[in-house]
Amino acid sequence: MSNAKSIICFQLGEVLARRKMSMIALSRLTGISPGAIGDLKRGRHSLPSATNLAKIIDATGVSISDLIVVQKIPENIKRDA
Repeated sequence: MSNAKSIICFQLGEVLARRKMSMIALSRLTGISPGAIGDLKRGRHSLPSATNLAKIIDATGVSISDLIVVQKIPENIKRDA
């Protein structure tokens, strides 16, 4: 039996790169501050609120599964606290 844990990754940077969209453009389209978008992109906040998630999905035209990915962490890899 595996004790592997999972983490939820918010893939905003990857989505913006694929869409060739800047954080400023996303901010303008969503009304979310550029600072908050930057924090999400850099992982300073793990996930946006449901309202902001819906705005980001609408503005980028991607599905929720493109933005939120569950990744397994193997047992032998330690996470930073």
